[in-house]
Amino acid sequence: MLSADDIRQALARNKASLRFQTIYSLVDDEPRQFETFIRINRDDGSEILPADFLPAAEQAGLMPAIDKRVLELVTQRVQSLKNKDGKRLAVNISMQSLLDKEYRDTISSDVWKSMLPYVVFEVKSREVASNAEALKFIRKLQANGASVTIDYVNGGAAFIELSARLGFESVKVDMLKSIDHVGREKAKLRAMCRTAHICGMEIICERVETLKGVMLATEMGATMVQGYLFGMPQLETTETRMSR
Repeated sequence: MLSADDIRQALARNKASLRFQTIYSLVDDEPRQFETFIRINRDDGSEILPADFLPAAEQAGLMPAIDKRVLELVTQRVQSLKNKDGKRLAVNISMQSLLDKEYRDTISSDVWKSMLPYVVFEVKSREVASNAEALKFIRKLQANGASVTIDYVNGGAAFIELSARLGFESVKVDMLKSIDHVGREKAKLRAMCRTAHICGMEIICERVETLKGVMLATEMGATMVQGYLFGMPQLETTETRMSR
């Protein structure tokens, strides 16, 4: 586990890099999005995973610095997607960054405005839905062409209705947490997905690791899936179709 000082040093020494996990369409099995994951590289070439430094970064208020570094690294990749038929990069934004003036100025710059139509931003549901300042900035991103996905935590159909009213276009559901739902919990999950469809929101199922997860995602009416079943995060984006 890295300390806050370790993280500051790594960023100052340009030790951050990105990995990309493909998000596939369940309609035609083609890649549709590529979610970005940051890594910190040790001097020996090995990687430090987000779980070993993001908690300390959040506690120390370093998420805007990390998210800004992600934007810098993503810039080169966005250029390569401009001729690839609607494919987008999915980029996570922390609550700290949504409220950080320097981060917002960066993403509002003329350079980034031209890239927003090729990006999907992912935000955490519980944090964002009740914060007027964060929602105002999200609407600004959408007005400039970006899409925004909300990570579903809990709250059921009522939360999905609220998310739709707030302007979110899609919702992410964690399949690893949902796969063993039975009885009442599974019925709640289905009701949430039905509400998402009624509200015109796409459903993206993440952490799909088994064929059972694909079957449940299909049953729920998901339009896209991602997870270790289809591949680990990679150094490069892929144009390979999903293999079932």
